[in-house]
Amino acid sequence: MMNQNMNMHSLGNQKGIAAVWFGLTLIPILGMSFLALEGTRYIQETSRLRDAAQAAALAVTIDDKSNLADAMATRYVEDYVRDIDSVDITTTRTYEAPTEDNDNTEKIQYQVEAVTTHSTWFASTLIPSFDETQDLAGQALAIKYPYYLGDKIVDVVLVTDFSGSMNWDWSGASGDVKTKIQTLKLAVSELSSSILVPREGETVVLNRLAIVPFNLRVQDKINGNLFAASQLRYRDDYHESASPRTYEQVNWRFWSRQQFSDIQDCADDVDDCPDQRNGQHQQAKRVVDVMNINDKRLEIPEYVHYSNSVDDMFNNKIVDPDLRFHFKSIDNVLYHSGMTMTSGVGHYVIPLTNDTETIAEMQGMSSGGNTASYQGILRGFQILDDGRPADSATQEERDEYDGKIKIMIILSDGQEFPYTSILPGLVDAGMCDDARSHFLTEDGNLFIGVIGVDFDATQQNGFQKCVLNPDEDIIDVRKREDLIKKIEELIEKGSRGTGVSRLYG
Repeated sequence: MMNQNMNMHSLGNQKGIAAVWFGLTLIPILGMSFLALEGTRYIQETSRLRDAAQAAALAVTIDDKSNLADAMATRYVEDYVRDIDSVDITTTRTYEAPTEDNDNTEKIQYQVEAVTTHSTWFASTLIPSFDETQDLAGQALAIKYPYYLGDKIVDVVLVTDFSGSMNWDWSGASGDVKTKIQTLKLAVSELSSSILVPREGETVVLNRLAIVPFNLRVQDKINGNLFAASQLRYRDDYHESASPRTYEQVNWRFWSRQQFSDIQDCADDVDDCPDQRNGQHQQAKRVVDVMNINDKRLEIPEYVHYSNSVDDMFNNKIVDPDLRFHFKSIDNVLYHSGMTMTSGVGHYVIPLTNDTETIAEMQGMSSGGNTASYQGILRGFQILDDGRPADSATQEERDEYDGKIKIMIILSDGQEFPYTSILPGLVDAGMCDDARSHFLTEDGNLFIGVIGVDFDATQQNGFQKCVLNPDEDIIDVRKREDLIKKIEELIEKGSRGTGVSRLYG
């Protein structure tokens, strides 16, 4: 009986040892299985990631929008690679200008480096396996060799700073042409002489040029009179308690001729209003509220409706019967003088024209006042849009317009004043991107460039977000004699085609 019990106990021990050995044997088997399954998965995903990096590199190179490249590359990786926890994308743009050393070959290069993080399916601290999360990497390089559309017709709009600081001398300038405004006028004269000419073998001038001067407003010349208008739209829910009449319900032209003290009296008592009407009484309350915010200027960020301004940016407010933002500049006694320019010839919009004599009108214009480039930019988009053929135009005329390169160059000599937030607010609301989409056709597009006139325009947030490639599309001009050359460089860049793109890894 004792021997039988001992045999049974020994057998039990053997079974226990066998179970342990079996369990230990399973560890490498399971480990090999885990590693095989997970390894195959990561090999496949790495391959897909490298394909994604190549596709992304080629795409961002063709698109050549450095400020959007990271987002575009990320979308490619997310579409190609599966089961991603996170994505880290770095795109690096390198530009090589054409020189004798590189056979006058311009080169634009983008490198895409992508790292994706994945959760391991069979992570274990006991069985050999991958870590709980695993990083995979892929990179690719693409290069574009642009070409220039020398035979393309161009519409060029110069949005030009005519604020008071343009009357200052250019840093270090000497001679007869010293001020910034004199230098700008000389550059525009040279530019019109170079682009408003027939193409070789033709007699008709097809290129067009427009001038949109700005200070705190843009002035248009109508029947010989200058009118200042805002191209913004305004909120109806700001300072609602000030008056039941909203900003857009005020006739700003009517009140521009009134003394502020008289408007205050009207706001206090309807009997002191010009026509003793309640409507004037309520409007006067709104005018007083606006005038008290910023030293009788109408440019107030809190009143601006940014998305509506962008949605309605191609509507010229000065001819819109439902909006009464404009006023006759010479009649203004109410609003801050920095909003208009009436001394001398003043300054005003010259629409798209192929006539150098019309452009020459700019030479007699005067500069002064504060700075709001966004008013010039909005009016500039309208001027470009006004260049479209009429509804009665032939299909050939329509095709010619669609094939044109549209170029806007903004020239500014200083920071926005008195408010720096309105331009970035409009850009964030889509002003520049929507304008590019508006003018995009199969054969033509819109290029936006910025020049700092003895000023660091490259450091301005609104300009950086408005252009596609801040490193190239914004130029700070420090030497007076370089201004015309830099304007021509931006026009040439705006006339650049997509070019040939190649993948290098």
